[in-house]
Amino acid sequence: MYGFPFNVGLFAVDVTGTVVTHPEDVGSQAQVFFRPVAVPCLNVDLLPSTASAVLKPWVFDTCMVGGSCLHTRMVDLPKCALEGWTINDKNNAAQQEIKLSSGAADIGKFLYDGMGEGMKRFMFTTTGFGRKLPYELSSRDDTFLMEINLPRINGLGFPVARSPTQSNACPGDVCPLPTTFGTGGTTIPPYAKFNLTVAILDTNGLIVTGDSQSQVQVTSECPGGTSYVGSRVGEFLDVLTPLVSQAKDGMVSFKNLEISDLCPSMTLTFRCISSANDTKLLCQNKFFTTQSFVVEGVVVGAPPPPPPPPPVKAALPLGNFNNPAAFTTFLKKIK
Repeated sequence: MYGFPFNVGLFAVDVTGTVVTHPEDVGSQAQVFFRPVAVPCLNVDLLPSTASAVLKPWVFDTCMVGGSCLHTRMVDLPKCALEGWTINDKNNAAQQEIKLSSGAADIGKFLYDGMGEGMKRFMFTTTGFGRKLPYELSSRDDTFLMEINLPRINGLGFPVARSPTQSNACPGDVCPLPTTFGTGGTTIPPYAKFNLTVAILDTNGLIVTGDSQSQVQVTSECPGGTSYVGSRVGEFLDVLTPLVSQAKDGMVSFKNLEISDLCPSMTLTFRCISSANDTKLLCQNKFFTTQSFVVEGVVVGAPPPPPPPPPVKAALPLGNFNNPAAFTTFLKKIK
């Protein structure tokens, strides 16, 4: 995922694909270097020269930006880009040497946040940049070219499918509520506790499992009403404090939420907000709104009504008083 760390392991294998582990096996104790490359880039997209062939580029006919389609030369290609890659929080990723032990190495945390997302290429070579020009390969190098797709965060949604290969996206940024919400996802009583989990999704609708830094806030809207979503603090339902939760492995959980009053048509909106951990604003302002639902029915857990007033046990007799003296005489009689 673009902008998020992922772990990379490296193995030395023989022609059958078996990891070579014995110290005497060639490659079991190899030292390799990481080389990021552009697509395509100078000094990488070259066919190896031989005694009987002239050095030729892989890319020969191309349309350069701002020009017509002409036969081009390798010098017209961009230089191999090192920018954007870090390994274990070190920006100069290309200068890091990786040592295998018993045919394996856990390289650690890779991260790419350079120019643009999508398909990125990189190489592992058995020699570094040392004796020749920084981007020039030696005929004695063992080079392994690899590709990885690094999409960006595209939005939020309910994790209706937790499969890493199945889309969770909902069309138009409006998502139906899970059927476990209230009654079939369409109605819920006031003050009924409920939980909801939101997934952070990439451009393919897949869960961004590397995201444990984004923050999501949930708000409610009841047109023409005064019903709100909140969480209980002691005996009181707090609808004023923002409801914010932290992502963990691409999932954001909201627990023990309640709605304060009846509402004929309520919606909830989940939105990524600024976070001290999301310094590159990869998720900020991504959002979706639920389809409307009804808050109706028996009020669950609402405070009981006040008791009725006590019955009247005594009453003053009625009288007709024409002057203060008559009223004084009346009071003396009822004492």
